[in-house]
Amino acid sequence: MDETIIQAIINAQNTQVKAVLATIIRTEGSTPRDLGTQMLVMETGQTIGTIGGGTAEKLITKQALALSTAESEASTEIHRLEINQETITAGIAVCGGNMEVLLEPVQGNHFWKIAQDLQMSGKDVVLVTSLANSSIFYFSIIYYITTSSCFISIPRADLRRHRMSSSFK
Repeated sequence: MDETIIQAIINAQNTQVKAVLATIIRTEGSTPRDLGTQMLVMETGQTIGTIGGGTAEKLITKQALALSTAESEASTEIHRLEINQETITAGIAVCGGNMEVLLEPVQGNHFWKIAQDLQMSGKDVVLVTSLANSSIFYFSIIYYITTSSCFISIPRADLRRHRMSSSFK
């Protein structure tokens, strides 16, 4: 996992700034970034990292901002960016391919500091995220390797709060 993003998450938590972690969890065809690429979106609009730039990234940033500022308890979302006539006309093409992006509100827990400490000591950090709802089951293992071996996981997300949406149809 990117050290810059981990540090930004810790800083956001220390200053009580809400943030949403956007992670590419599926790609089909040619996409601007690879599976597992992450971007952190702060409620201030600042972003750390990139999931490919352009209009598609602006759309994901907008959706992450809406999630971070929601009055109700924020839930995890998956957004699918698809290439079709509508997205081509709107200039939102994703290099000719499709991708799904997981949006996770960053929870205020000690996981991120532990992950940072492990990375700084040369250990691997592996994050496993399991998501489900009544009609769709998703199990994705998103892994981030630094140098050696260690496993860490955070508590499972509340699966009842997961929503899947297609950004474009």
